[in-house]
Amino acid sequence: MSVRIAIVLALLLMVANIVTLGGLGSLLFTLGDGIAIAFFGNALGDIHGDYYLPIAVWMGLAWPVGALLIFYAMLRYQQAQSDSMWLYSLLPVFLLILDVALSLAFHVGAASLSPAFDIQELPTLP
Repeated sequence: MSVRIAIVLALLLMVANIVTLGGLGSLLFTLGDGIAIAFFGNALGDIHGDYYLPIAVWMGLAWPVGALLIFYAMLRYQQAQSDSMWLYSLLPVFLLILDVALSLAFHVGAASLSPAFDIQELPTLP
C-alpha cells in the first residue's frame, strides 16, 4: 500500500513540475546547486542562462523518480530487517544527497555545453 502511495505522490510531483514549467525543479536545483557551489566553488564552471529552464524541468522530473527508488530500497531493507525503522529517519538526508548529486550533475553538464567565451570578447571588424 505504501509503495502505491509513493508512486502516486511521485507522479503528482512530476505533473506539478510540468504544469509550473519547472517550478519544483528550480527550487530543488537552487538548493542543491548552492550546496555544491559551497563545496566546489568556481571549479564547476558557469552556466549559460538558456540552460536554466531545461535544467529546472529535468530536475523536477528526475528527483521524484530518484526519491521513489530510495524509498523502495528502504522499504525492501526494512522488510528484510524487522528492526530497521531507524532507517526512515535518514530519508531526508538521502533525499538531500540525491538533490545535491543531481544538481551537481546538471550543473557540470550545462557548464560543459555553455560557450567558453563571452560575446563581448569577440574581435570587432575594422
